[in-house]
Amino acid sequence: MEGLAAEASEPRYQPRRAWTITALLFVFFLINWGDKAVLGLTAAPMMRELDLSPAQYGLAASAIYFLFSISGAFGGFLANRIKTKWLMAAMAVIWSLTQLPMLFSAGFAVLVACRVVLGAAEGPAAPVALHGLMKWFPDTKRNMPNSVFLVGASIGVVVAAPGLAWVTATFGWRWAFGAMGIVGLVWVVLWWIFGAEGPYTGTQPSRSPQEGKAVEGGTRVPYRRIFTSGTWLGATIGAFAVYWGIAIAVTWLPVYLEAELGYSTLAAGNAVALTALVGAGALFGQGLLAQVLMARGVSSRWARGGVGGGAAILAALVLLASLQVGGGWHLVLLAVGLQLGVAITAAGPPSIGEIVPVAQRGGALGMHMALQTFAGILAPYVTGRIVSAAADPLTGFYTAFSVAAGIMLVGGAIAVLLMRPQRDAARLGIRLPTPTAVPEQRHP
Repeated sequence: MEGLAAEASEPRYQPRRAWTITALLFVFFLINWGDKAVLGLTAAPMMRELDLSPAQYGLAASAIYFLFSISGAFGGFLANRIKTKWLMAAMAVIWSLTQLPMLFSAGFAVLVACRVVLGAAEGPAAPVALHGLMKWFPDTKRNMPNSVFLVGASIGVVVAAPGLAWVTATFGWRWAFGAMGIVGLVWVVLWWIFGAEGPYTGTQPSRSPQEGKAVEGGTRVPYRRIFTSGTWLGATIGAFAVYWGIAIAVTWLPVYLEAELGYSTLAAGNAVALTALVGAGALFGQGLLAQVLMARGVSSRWARGGVGGGAAILAALVLLASLQVGGGWHLVLLAVGLQLGVAITAAGPPSIGEIVPVAQRGGALGMHMALQTFAGILAPYVTGRIVSAAADPLTGFYTAFSVAAGIMLVGGAIAVLLMRPQRDAARLGIRLPTPTAVPEQRHP
């Protein structure tokens, strides 16, 4: 009886259910990034109708991040106490409702206000969803589902870019916002029906001797020690650096393609969709490579930190190279440079998950995402100021791309040097349990 009770206390890995939740969260993040991208994809006609200067548009693009980081940190800590199912449903409802005012004759002030509220609701999306997703997978199986979830960002642009460009060209730019609002409400209904909490709550001690000291869900480590660990700092700095380029790609790349390279609104949307495929490939590649390397005994320092940080360094070099060529190669290298480094954003959360108790994981991820996305406040506005202050817009864009490359190069190098999850877990005196899956059949 004691053996059966002990076995029953262990979490049960349910692959079918776990991947169903992963699919729902993938769509969740897809909508999340569609909501962000809609501003950039409607930028040209919107700027003409509302008579916005580049600096004003940069302010509107940055507005989504005014409360994004603060709410992301707050939401992460809140996820330690409230079910992720409820939090995510509430966030998606708010996203959807903030899109609808733009269907009507809303002007610049309403646009900025809606983007601020949207950002406050979207800030906690990634940390809360990742925290919930990790409840469905043991540590050694988290690389791919984490990457699949984050790929929703890139696929969101792939789907949204041509789709919203078509809506804009056919019905006007305001209906692009309306379409995102409707899609968001549909997802809320599906999530409320199928969403659930996973079994890996961290309250079960590991039986495996190599797992070290078991961490109970209630055991806590001072947050100052978590936030000053090399793994947390390296993952956060690296992700901030890469997010700088991602924010430019989402908000300014469509404007650059239309105003400076002469693309039509529809063609620019398709081009942005193609660049997002690079990000999707980088995320999938990181998850798959990390999974394979760890299965072969490679430490998470190299399987996660080395792969992610190395991708950021390579992205910076490619972005610099894109400024030296013209024609089609310019767009290809620009897309790779702005998107390849996104691999570090997939490597960071599972690395952080290795060094913190589950009871604190939401807060640790929330602060990580908050500082990462702080680049979203700075990058669009700084880019707008650079473009406005330059002798001509093309020169301004080239300067902005160079700045982004420098930031990514430094951030990637720091990530490679500092991300050492196993060392930091030992220094914190913990090991997160990785329980074995129990058989599918139930004992009588």
